[in-house]
Amino acid sequence: GPYLGKVQDYAKKRQLSNVEFLGFVDISKLIDLYESCSVYVGCGNYEPWGMRLNDCLQCGAPLIVNRGMGGVKMVDEYNCGLSFNRGDYIGLANAMERLMTDKALYLQIAKNAIYAAEEIRPEKATVKYAAKIHSIKIMRYFITNVLPHHLSGKYKISYAAANFSWALIHSSVFDEVFSIAPLNVSGAIDDVDMPELVYSDWRKRGKILQKLAPIKESFLIFRKIKRNSNVWFYNISILNIVLFFLCKWFKPSAHCNVIILDIYIPKRKLSLEALFLWAINHANSTIK
Repeated sequence: GPYLGKVQDYAKKRQLSNVEFLGFVDISKLIDLYESCSVYVGCGNYEPWGMRLNDCLQCGAPLIVNRGMGGVKMVDEYNCGLSFNRGDYIGLANAMERLMTDKALYLQIAKNAIYAAEEIRPEKATVKYAAKIHSIKIMRYFITNVLPHHLSGKYKISYAAANFSWALIHSSVFDEVFSIAPLNVSGAIDDVDMPELVYSDWRKRGKILQKLAPIKESFLIFRKIKRNSNVWFYNISILNIVLFFLCKWFKPSAHCNVIILDIYIPKRKLSLEALFLWAINHANSTIK
């Protein structure tokens, strides 16, 4: 991030030889880091959840979480970590020191983290969502952003988010599923047997068309959505916002619903995040 240079200088001046700056890493290496770390610190200031916290717990890592992240609820509910207030760097340092020096506390929290990981498994978490969706008997579509499991690591898709979507798909509550791939997925995809994936030829062309591919894919999906149906969006993002408005404007009898798991609170009124939040607030219904 923007503070990398400053913290590198800080570490160098104080000769902190035990500090490493890894930068962005491949998802497979990231999972290895989650599995081998003693504790994971979630520093997000304004996040309704933070799915990476789920990823870490699934890998057995105890947590220290900023109370600006909605995912701090897991720390409070399962006692699987510690928390600190937004902007309280002394509180963060104290939390880290406690887990470094209090062996009994650390072992208890680590044990609780294993229990929490079992409780938040996508297969369990999707039960309540599936029950609510299943209660609506008219045509049900699911709009998500997943790839086959063997490609999730390659394209840096959150395992927690992907597993949640796949668990919902396998619950059989939807009549039809469409998946729009993340923006970083382009070119020819080998060994993909996934009928739910809508993958336009624009992703195989230049960079500009690759970035615009979700728009074309949204139109392709829109043509297949029937009127008087229920369309369930996995969050609202740059990948599906066009499809959301197409349904709202041109097929108003199709109810647009949002499954909210991880969104970012907008810092500016004129921003994509503000548009996503507006869409969520104007959905026919939401599940959190």
